[in-house]
Amino acid sequence: MLKRRLPCLTILALLTVALAAAHADVTLTYKMTKGQILRYQCTTTGNGTITATGRTGPVNMNSTFDYVMTCTGVDEKGNLTILHAIENLKAEAYWNGQQLPVDLSIPKITTVIAPNGTTLSTQVHREPAPATGAIGLGGSIMQASQFDVGQFFGELHGPGFPKESVKPEQHWKQSIQLKTQSGQPMVVNYTTSFLDYAKLRDTNCARLQTDYEMPMDLGLMGGRLFNLNGTQKGSQVAYFDYASGKTIRFDGIADTEMVMETPQLFSAGGGRQVAVKMNLRSNTSVVLKNSLR
Repeated sequence: MLKRRLPCLTILALLTVALAAAHADVTLTYKMTKGQILRYQCTTTGNGTITATGRTGPVNMNSTFDYVMTCTGVDEKGNLTILHAIENLKAEAYWNGQQLPVDLSIPKITTVIAPNGTTLSTQVHREPAPATGAIGLGGSIMQASQFDVGQFFGELHGPGFPKESVKPEQHWKQSIQLKTQSGQPMVVNYTTSFLDYAKLRDTNCARLQTDYEMPMDLGLMGGRLFNLNGTQKGSQVAYFDYASGKTIRFDGIADTEMVMETPQLFSAGGGRQVAVKMNLRSNTSVVLKNSLR
């Protein structure tokens, strides 16, 4: 009888150890090798309202693109140099049922990050914007010029994951310090919660929820100078493959309220200001397509 019980007890003990290990603390770190490429398929949809030229109407936006991360180097400390690029961008926008011209310029960016994700340096690879193309609302703002999204990017300092190990139900508050190309500061405050361990694509992951808020008070160029004021609040849930050190999926939702206004000096109609107000709820899905070495 004792001999029969021993295998059962052994199996039970092994299962207990395995379950305990599955729920142990984990250190979250990013891992890439030189030459490795991560390609993500991104989809964004947005619905809301825009008030412009005296009219308020529904706005619908959608876009798809590939987000590509290429590791160009790894130093002796494990810091990663990564080139970020947007490829195959397709975007549409409709206001009051009328299609709006959309032409976005999104630069490539090189970052150096520590293994825990702390951003050590950022370089924006700017290219001259073409003279044609537009993103406009009723011909009022940003007319006859490609909108250079690169204006939002400059120096970036982000704290990344905690350096110590973490466990489910733990959360941490952090801030990203961003300075635009024109030197204007932007601060994104966020809280990340370690929800639980989960499986995705037969891969063990840490499921992380990040809630953030980003105030916007900027002066930007888009055909003419305009000011942008508002705020964006959002939440996203990511599946982080902690064994291989990469995110394999995240889904997010964001609410944006903003007003774009031309200064009187640059306004049409003898100094009259032109303003566009937008309220938008957007949903974003980002899924890892492949990992090439």
